[in-house]
Amino acid sequence: GAGDGTLAHFLKKLLKERRNNTIHSNVKTKQQTRQKNKRYVTPTVVATDDGSWKIDPKADVEKMSISEALEKYSPFDENGKRKHQLIVICSWMPMGIDWTQEIRDNGVDEYILIGECDDGNCGDNWLTFGNDDFKDDIDIGEGPKAIS
Repeated sequence: GAGDGTLAHFLKKLLKERRNNTIHSNVKTKQQTRQKNKRYVTPTVVATDDGSWKIDPKADVEKMSISEALEKYSPFDENGKRKHQLIVICSWMPMGIDWTQEIRDNGVDEYILIGECDDGNCGDNWLTFGNDDFKDDIDIGEGPKAIS
């Protein structure tokens, strides 16, 4: 989850600054004619967290589970047509829990995992990271490939 929301807060701030700088610098170039019709899209950044770690928010955080967030921000419309790209940044997934399968099953284009991997304290060592040392802990047959 997003915890206190500061990562999302600063991502929003950085993206807004970069957008403004890009637009401002393009006005001064010889490419102005080509660039003036170019549409600049700033990604929407949303912080969600289920609140289970009882972290006080320092920025905007929508209280919802990973399942609720994936449903609310689904990249597909009601007819199954893709309406936007979806990138998930997951920071400090709880130890022993794997959200990556649910993330992949819900049409997420890319996901970034922040935290310790392999035998650290985030996610499931086998399901999330494909650490062979933990393969026998879960009897699921073929599992994920390791992320490098």
